[in-house]
Amino acid sequence: MGGGCTSSGGPLSTDANLIDMRYTAGALDGSGDEATMLCGEVLRIAAHLPVKSALLSPGSAAQVAEHVAGLSIGPASFGALAVRMEVVSRGMRAGATAYETADLVNRNALAAIAIIAAPTRLTIRTLNVATLATVQTAGSSPGLFTNPATYGSGLLLAARRWGSFFVSDLGAAATRDPSIVDDGLAVFREMFWMIRPGDPRFESQVGQLLAIGRHAGVFTDGTPLTVTPVADHPVPHTPVDGPRDLGDLAAQEAMVESGALGGDAQARVRVHHVTHSDGSAAWIVNIPGTQNWQVNGPHNPTDATANVASMAGAPLALYPAITTAMRMAMKQAGVPPGSQPVMLVGHSQAGIVATRMVQNPRFQKEFNVTQVVTMAAPVTRMKVPDGVHALEIEHVGDLVPSLDEARLPTQANAGQLTCDTDLPTDNPLDLHSADLYAETAREHLGRDSPDPLARRFYDRSEPFLGGTDTVYDYYVRRP
Repeated sequence: MGGGCTSSGGPLSTDANLIDMRYTAGALDGSGDEATMLCGEVLRIAAHLPVKSALLSPGSAAQVAEHVAGLSIGPASFGALAVRMEVVSRGMRAGATAYETADLVNRNALAAIAIIAAPTRLTIRTLNVATLATVQTAGSSPGLFTNPATYGSGLLLAARRWGSFFVSDLGAAATRDPSIVDDGLAVFREMFWMIRPGDPRFESQVGQLLAIGRHAGVFTDGTPLTVTPVADHPVPHTPVDGPRDLGDLAAQEAMVESGALGGDAQARVRVHHVTHSDGSAAWIVNIPGTQNWQVNGPHNPTDATANVASMAGAPLALYPAITTAMRMAMKQAGVPPGSQPVMLVGHSQAGIVATRMVQNPRFQKEFNVTQVVTMAAPVTRMKVPDGVHALEIEHVGDLVPSLDEARLPTQANAGQLTCDTDLPTDNPLDLHSADLYAETAREHLGRDSPDPLARRFYDRSEPFLGGTDTVYDYYVRRP
């Protein structure tokens, strides 16, 4: 299936390069300080050589003096070496700063160019799609206008067919070229800010939409959710084999997101306690993705409101509910929160929720989250704190991860794997399926994957993989 995955971000990111440059500059500084210390030590030893020895052996004394001069004041001396190291380290720091500034300027310039060009590109592409839909409509409706008595009904039927062709063709075009989505978002953003000027930051823009919706009576999320253990679990819980790799983690997430475990009445949060024979243990939390597209869904809180609020970085009732589920599971296992590492896993909306949760210092202080794995989630723009490693998995042609208008991660602790598929579809939503992401992870991102980001993930994730898995399920529900 597909042509494999490509890596970006993480050790390949701009931040990682800057960190390497500044670390090297610091190491040179340290070596320069050691060279300066050695130079001083040579001079100190030379100053304490007995005068009697010089009188008894003037030739040897001259040789010693020559060596001391070479080590302390010559072009190859410790002092000269210290000066050169200081100059190089300062130049490297200045280079890192210049590199960082130039990268920021280039990114801003490219973003500005993209915004300027977006309306023209989008108009041309839309006209091309509209023309294709018109040709397809004409070819599929040759006899609609032959009878004057049926012109009116024929026109309506042709319009419906044209609309169907247009939507299908536009989806196919966006699947082949995801930059169409970028252009559409850029045009929408600029039109929105012409009407409501304000803070140009992405979260603020989505926050404005959230505020407008709440003013109109939608996107409301003020009621705390109920969290209850799922009754169909045996007590005590029966352990099973722990997840082996990214394929298993993705399959677990797909299961939690499926209607079989959720539904309109509630969503299900699944908490795994992975234990090993050596006594070590870790936790994995599966957060459910979107299961309900209503803006004011009756009971299941993983809805359109959660999508918009989490993208805006606004408070969300889902956050404390997931926190409560984690506390309940750890209490039942007899494990104090924070004593064992935690991994959050989420697909689509759940990836946004997971990333927002680790951005909360209070949550991080209580729980020792060290890993976040997201699939098909628009989280590239969202920064994760130091000490947390984030891995994003995206499909080529999946439009949802592009919704934050950020293509490549720039953090050293956030990496992205973009994977191709051979799925024969013109519908970009097919590429968003959680089950398809599980299939991709199984095929391309196993323990034997040569991909550098996958290898780094497995090196860091030993506590979460293998062993024995005890599962705790909780329903979260709007009352």
